[in-house]
Amino acid sequence: MFLLPLLRAAAGAARVLPIRCKARIAAPLRQNGHRREFLRGTWDGEFVCPNPLQDSGALSSLAASNALIDRLPLAEAAVPGTTSMSSCWRVPVRCENGCNSLLACSPNVH
Repeated sequence: MFLLPLLRAAAGAARVLPIRCKARIAAPLRQNGHRREFLRGTWDGEFVCPNPLQDSGALSSLAASNALIDRLPLAEAAVPGTTSMSSCWRVPVRCENGCNSLLACSPNVH
């Protein structure tokens, strides 16, 4: 998450920072408390699904994630299909060479 922008820049990518987008939620989310919360999740290009393990020590959940779901303080409960702001950092990009690159579309990646 923190090293990937540096790797993207070194590879000559045009976009190095995570993509902020509105994504539809694939699973229900509970009402949020008084603090802003970032839930680890998986984004498939259309839906973002929160990972079941949100524990701070759950590294397997972090490794399996490619998105953070941004939940504002006091956010209402969300049902599947509603939209939420998300930051996606490992999104497969179809490049001009026909591959799916996790770094970004850049001739220096190949």
